[in-house]
Amino acid sequence: MARHFGYNSNYLGNLLKSKTGKTFSQLKLEHQLNEASILIAHTEMPIYEIAYEVGFSNLGFFYKKFKENFNINPQEYRDKYI
Repeated sequence: MARHFGYNSNYLGNLLKSKTGKTFSQLKLEHQLNEASILIAHTEMPIYEIAYEVGFSNLGFFYKKFKENFNINPQEYRDKYI
């Protein structure tokens, strides 16, 4: 992203952190989990496909981070919103 906008990666990382309070990695993870939650609630796609679709290659890591973020696992989330 830094290269695309012509910035030094350290400068852009520090700028993001100062403006949002979060690192690039944290913002990316938050975005991925939000996209996954939308797909889980509004589609019948299998959860493993959703995890892959939003950029997770490790299903265990996806489940762990989803539960940390939403305080329920993906299937519980689906059951709650469908």
